[in-house]
Amino acid sequence: MNSSPVQRLMSRRTRTLLPTANSLLRPKIVESVPEKIAEKRKKAKYHYDHGAKELPELQIGQPVRVKPSPMDREKKWRLGTCLQQVAPRSYLVDIDGRQYRRNRRFLRETNEPPATTTAEPIETPETTETAIVPEIVPTVVQPNIVQDNNAPVPSASVDSRQTVVTKTRTRTINPPKRLADYVLK
Repeated sequence: MNSSPVQRLMSRRTRTLLPTANSLLRPKIVESVPEKIAEKRKKAKYHYDHGAKELPELQIGQPVRVKPSPMDREKKWRLGTCLQQVAPRSYLVDIDGRQYRRNRRFLRETNEPPATTTAEPIETPETTETAIVPEIVPTVVQPNIVQDNNAPVPSASVDSRQTVVTKTRTRTINPPKRLADYVLK
């Protein structure tokens, strides 16, 4: 096909700042465009299919590895279980008790034992009089604080004239003189 989309729309070449012969600007209808487009797509499909392969279908309950998302910092393939086939190339996968829909190309078969979830079903109010919900007790973890022996210890007295001096490895950082009138906490 030797015509651009604008040539097919306007039946002629468009004017440009480049020098163009007047004979090229005359209207000329391009024939058999749909057939040429179909032939071009057929040729592209042939070349694409030459290197492509059909992935086998997954079985329900089969353990699979799921490719990590681009936002995942660990970049590790996670173990999951195939729950159902949603579409011809799409599957519902259970990973650590959460369900994800993934395309077949992001799933790999594995011979590992399927991941087991330790979550027990919670009784709902429709089946019993009271719902049994496990109680979650928060725990407080104290961080380990390491002090540098060379770091200055801030004084407890509040003196507006005292300057706060911090030190990095090589130089001392003093606050700007214009802030001398303000009390720094």
